[in-house]
Order: sequence, then structure tokens, then C-alpha cells
Amino acid sequence: SKFKSTEVGELSYTENKAASIIVDPTERIIAVHVKMLMKMIVIMVKHHCQLMMNITLKPIQLISKLILVAFLSTKRDIAKITALLKNNTVVQYEFDLKIKHNDYQVSRSISMPGHRSFVRTVSCSSDGYSILSACDQSVKIWRSEEQKCATTLPCDASLCSVFVPGNNHCIIGTKNGKLNIFDIDKHELVNSIDAHDGFVKCICLSQARVTSGGSDKEIKFWDFELVRDEKQSESRKMLSLSVKRTLQMPEEALCLKYSPDGKKLAIALLDSTVQVLFADSLKLAFSLYGHEFPVSCLDISHDNSLIITGSSDRTIRIWSMEFGSCNKRLKIANEKGLPNDKSITCLQFLPKTHLFFSGSKDHLVRQWDADNFQKIITLKGHQNEITAMTVHPDGTFVVTASKDRSIRTWEKTREPLILQEQQEIEAEEREKETEDLPTVPGEVNKEVALPGMKTPQTIRTVDQLIEALELYEVEVKQLKEYELQCEKADKKLPPPPTHMLFIAYRVNTPIEYMKKIALKIKPSELEGVLLHLPFNYALEFLKVIAEFVDRGWETEFCEKCVTFLVRVHFDQISTTQSIRPVINKLKEKLFQQMHHIRDAIGFAKVVSNLHLHTIESQEDISSMFSELMKKKRNRKRIERPVVSFI
Repeated sequence: SKFKSTEVGELSYTENKAASIIVDPTERIIAVHVKMLMKMIVIMVKHHCQLMMNITLKPIQLISKLILVAFLSTKRDIAKITALLKNNTVVQYEFDLKIKHNDYQVSRSISMPGHRSFVRTVSCSSDGYSILSACDQSVKIWRSEEQKCATTLPCDASLCSVFVPGNNHCIIGTKNGKLNIFDIDKHELVNSIDAHDGFVKCICLSQARVTSGGSDKEIKFWDFELVRDEKQSESRKMLSLSVKRTLQMPEEALCLKYSPDGKKLAIALLDSTVQVLFADSLKLAFSLYGHEFPVSCLDISHDNSLIITGSSDRTIRIWSMEFGSCNKRLKIANEKGLPNDKSITCLQFLPKTHLFFSGSKDHLVRQWDADNFQKIITLKGHQNEITAMTVHPDGTFVVTASKDRSIRTWEKTREPLILQEQQEIEAEEREKETEDLPTVPGEVNKEVALPGMKTPQTIRTVDQLIEALELYEVEVKQLKEYELQCEKADKKLPPPPTHMLFIAYRVNTPIEYMKKIALKIKPSELEGVLLHLPFNYALEFLKVIAEFVDRGWETEFCEKCVTFLVRVHFDQISTTQSIRPVINKLKEKLFQQMHHIRDAIGFAKVVSNLHLHTIESQEDISSMFSELMKKKRNRKRIERPVVSFI
């Protein structure tokens, strides 16, 4: 069926581009969303579809980026519009359609129940009644049974948290190096202590002692104490902390954990190792090596026998607490439809078991068995990477926080879970995701795309190539200045000193050095390196390849690099005027050189075929001659006995 449209009129709203347009159910109001503004236009249409009048109302200045917007019913020229903002706030505006420059009134607003940014840390009280969550702006205390926010406390840049014994106070570690102590019942900040020079990255509680680790490479041990509150009354005392001991570490501490018996302290450092110390003497018991990237989270089992560590290398390692040996290495497998980054962000044991949960950047929460080294179940629900996790002291539920600004509670059910059935269900889901879908005309097949994951070798190779390109640019500029000086002096001046890397690679010019570096890239890693090369360096590399082509060096290598880089950065290259002469030059010369190589290959193929034909013909003649001689000898053997018999 044909669709016919009629132009009613034209409305001018702003010079900027509109992000979205919404029309109310009565078709009287048009809302135009432009950046951080929402403009309202009231229109009236005659019966013969001609624009009669439009009134542009005063724009609404939004406090954050808009995600969704909806109109409510309009009654007696009073309209209401509800907006969901990116800072997790719902705002409803009310306005009069008759008044052109009327100020909007916020009739309702939902802002306090949720966080304005993603949650960085969560903790559970010892009785399981309260749950603490903290973000960059505030700290919130939730009632686990009611799942409602009970208290909101202002706190800047929170990174880690812990409940104080008694569950009436909590301690928050911040980015500015402070430990903030809050009184939950009185809803106030009791004390703020300057703990570290830099971030307070981790905090842990053991009996009556608090231990904190920061970016200043120090581990500090704090004792609780009651001090007088000089602001309120001399008789009133408030909770505070005093440093009893400081331990200097070789690297920054990322996370730490005491064993349940309080005898050992595990500290994850920035050098990808975990040092396990004796808690009383702080002497090294053993170190855990094996992760490719720094350990981001760790936990120790209730019986002090196992320690688990998670890292950005997509692996979870299970270690023995007795000797520090690695029992098992668990790797997160790739799943279709999920992000490639499987970095482990948090993990924790269930109380009185060897079962543990892990959260990662692929939006999933997984449960594992540390004895059988098997994955039990995968929990889906978050829409962004998991940032924090805590477990109820009884193990009845698990709380996870994500960058989607949500906090989810996963409750333990009485329904028995059969591991084999769960594996079959996950296998069926993977099969459904990988089923062949109908082909859409013009759609590019995404199955043949290169994986976007960076390997350590790829990262090193990309860094080497970037350093070589920077050195090449500096040396070429220095040579040009030297040539200009020679022209001005009208004589050959002493050349500039040779760079040490040129001496090491036994080259004399920058372009020869680039040839050495480029040819060191393995063919199996070439496309991965070019894929992760930043665009500005990709342009510089294309210019270097143009120099290779001018000299006739490595034509096949140059053709692979140019084809791949143009295919990956086609949109940006097509709009970059400065690179067009280089592309045209490469197109012309590479075509000639590839045509010459194709002719040489064709000529070599013809010569080899002729040579093979000659060899085969000679073999045929020799075989035919040998067969004739064989027949002649056989005939003579037959004739001799006959003659002798006669």
C-alpha cells in the first residue's frame, strides 16, 4: 500500500540539532530535546490540515542528560511531562499552555532512593540487617528485609567500606586519602582521619583492629578509641582511630583480607603478586605468583584452607593457604552477545562452604565450587560491569552492584540444583544464540570480524611500534633541519650523532629502522596490532609504508597493512584531507608493483609447468625404452630354451 503524507507547516525551534521529538497523546504539544534543553511548542491545526498557530514555551533546563521522556494526560491547558535523567533521577514538570513565558514547576521528583552514579563498594552488617552502598556522592544504608533506603549520608569519592563491630558506625575509605567514620543512628559524620597520601584503596576489619591500604605503598593498622567531642560537649565521646603500626610495601596495595582465624593477612599488590603475611609479626609466609595482571580481588575460606584471587587476565586462581600452591586456574570463557572484557572485579566465599561467587565486567555473576573446580550457575540481570559484591553472614543472599546504577539481591532458594541439568540449559542457550539467522540484504557478516581482545604480546608490539613511529618522526625532522643547514652553509656540515637504537639495530637511516621494527611483527599478530593502533599513529604508519613502496621494499607486507588499515579506518580516512595524497600514491604504486609480482608469479608458474612437462616426457620416453628392452630380453630368454631343445 502507498503511504501519502501532506506537509502541514514548518516550525523553527533552535539552531542546534534535535536529539529527539515527542508528541503528547492529544497531538497539541511537541517537545524537542536539544542537548540539555527541552523545548515545548503548542500547535493548533485547522480541519483542512493547515498550521494555524504555534506558541513556543520557555525551555526546560535539565540537570542531566535525558534518557526517556513521556507526557501525562493534559487537562484544562495544564500539561505534565515526566523525564528520566542519566543521573538516575525521575523528574515531573507541570506547566500552563496558555502562558508563553511561564516558569516550569517541578511537581514530583524521585532522587533520594537511588545513587546518582554507579556504586563502588557494598558491605553487609554482621547481623545481616543493614546493607551499605557508596558512590562518588553519598553513602546509603539499606534495610535488607524491606529493601528500602533508610539513611543517606553525604560522602565524596568513596572507594571501600566496612561496618564497625556493633553495626552502629561505618568506615568509608575515599580517594582523597581519608577514613570517614559515620554514626548511622544519628546520620552524621563523626570523624574524618587523614590516613594515606593518595587513594585509600582497601580496608579490612579483624577483631578490634582496622587495616587500610593506599596508593602510597603503605599498610596501616588502626585501633579503635573514644575521644572527646570538643564541638558538642566535653562529656560526650566519639569514635576515632589511632595508628598503631605502619608497614611499607614495595608496591601499591589493591586489596587485602585477614584469614578467619586472624593469623594471616593477604595483600594483593600492583606487581601482580599476593603476599601472605603472619598477622602478628608481619613476616612473609609465602607469595602467590601466576596472574598476568594485578589481582583486583581476593578472599579466604572459613576454614583457612583456601584463598581465591581474581584478576584482569580473566582468570580465577584457587590457592592452598598451607603452602601457597596453586590448586586450579579457572578461566572465564567467551560467550556470544556479551562484552569481550571478562576481567574479574569482585569475588567472595559463601560462609561455611567452599562455594564462592564472582563478578566480572561481562555483566554476569557466577557461582563456583572451589573443591570440584566447576561452575555451578550463571546469574544474569545486570546491564553493565559488576563493581562490588557482599554476602550475607548466613549465606542466605548475595548483594551485587553494577555500573548500571543498580543494586541486586540474589536470594538462596530451597529448590535443588542439578549441575548436569544446568550445564545442559546453558548449552541450549548458547546453541540458540549461535543459530543461523536469515540473511539481511546489505548486512555485513559479523562472524568474520576480528576479535577485539588485547593480548599481552599484542600490547607490547603496539607499544614498540608507537615508540618507533615517534622516534622516526623526530629523526626525520632532525635530518631535514640538517639538510637545510647544509644548504644555507653551502657545504656539507658534520652529521648529527646517530641514535643508540640505530646502532643497536645496525641501521643508518630512520626508514631502515622502521623496516626492522615493522618486519619484526609476526604475521599471525599483524592484523591484531594494526587493529589496536591509534588512528593518529595509523596515519603515520601509512606514510612510512609509502616510503617502503617508493623503495620497492616488502610489497606484500605493505599491501596487507594498507588494505587492513583502510578497511578499519575507512570513515575517518575518507574525511581526512591530509592523508589523501598518501593514499592516492599508495594506490598507484602498489597496483603497479602488485601487477609486476603477479606477472612474475605467472611467468614462474608457466616455466615450472614447462619444466615439469619436460621431465614427465623424459620419464615417459625412458619408461617406454625400458619396457621395450625388458620385452626384448624376455623374448630372448624364451627363444633360447626352444632352440636348445630342438
